[in-house]
Amino acid sequence: MFSLKESRYVVDIEMRTNVTEHRILCAKGCPKHEKYIVGSFPEGVSANIQYGDSVAVTACLLNTYGAVSDSRISTVMRNRFGIQISPGTVVSMVSRSAKKVRTVLDTIKQRIIESDVAHFDETGSRVNGRTLWVHNSSTDEYTYLTISGKRGRIGMEENGVLPEFNG
Repeated sequence: MFSLKESRYVVDIEMRTNVTEHRILCAKGCPKHEKYIVGSFPEGVSANIQYGDSVAVTACLLNTYGAVSDSRISTVMRNRFGIQISPGTVVSMVSRSAKKVRTVLDTIKQRIIESDVAHFDETGSRVNGRTLWVHNSSTDEYTYLTISGKRGRIGMEENGVLPEFNG
């Protein structure tokens, strides 16, 4: 007779590329009138080959949250998933995603403007051999980041959150 002495678990992530083929079928409908019934592609499937939402989300997450460059994301996607994605496509994905979250960003920005206490800071970041400035406006609940070629108050004013004061 056996009894369980101990258990151990391994948690892992399965990452693989999935390609789904969509086909349109055409069938002869009414034999009397020789009309044809033609199917349609699912909403959002508009190109012969396109990247799915998970590819875009991964690229955007790496870029905006992970601060990974578009060219490095292209390399990661190719080496890890076998997906040939250009740096320009990564930039386009991030731009499209930014448009989708614009109202959320505007709300965050407004909440910081309306708060009694806010924090403002900046840090330098090298991009293509040049220093750009990441400006941080935040409260204990919200963070709003922008990038500018300007440092200090001028750069912070560009993000539209810094309050005006006479000083």
